[in-house]
Amino acid sequence: MAKILLIEPNVAHAKLIRERLKAELDGVHIDDVPGLKAGLTLLSRDAYDCILTDSSTPEASGVKLIRQLKKSAGHASIIVVTGRLDEKQATEIIRSGASDYVFKSRNSLDTIPELVKRNLVKAQVKNPLLIPAHMLGKILDEIERNVSKDVRTKIRKIRKNTEKLLRRAPN
Repeated sequence: MAKILLIEPNVAHAKLIRERLKAELDGVHIDDVPGLKAGLTLLSRDAYDCILTDSSTPEASGVKLIRQLKKSAGHASIIVVTGRLDEKQATEIIRSGASDYVFKSRNSLDTIPELVKRNLVKAQVKNPLLIPAHMLGKILDEIERNVSKDVRTKIRKIRKNTEKLLRRAPN
């Protein structure tokens, strides 16, 4: 199930986007919040596959907003959905890490689900085997229970090396 974070200060816009995504994407989970601070709180607790955000929230806007989201977004793509039709801002936002920039209109409401789908596919291609660290041990345990002794020895070496890498990895 794809997890989407929607950061939209305008309640009516959030409702429209959420309804369109639910109608067009099967099994999607959407959390929506009115601002960056609440979005960062959710990102600190959970991983999302895609983030949809207005270009302006009460706490930050434009490039500053995207940079703050990028720090916490993990592998999630960021799609900016905005009422501002500003080429310069769009260019700056894309350069700072957003994957797409969409002007809010009736027509764009139809394109948002397609953009989300495209970004989800891109993420799967870039990271085909994203396994949460907390699940890796359980997966290796299950494999060890079902293989021969010589394979178990190899798995234990993989586990040991993986644990070393995870200890060194930045959070």
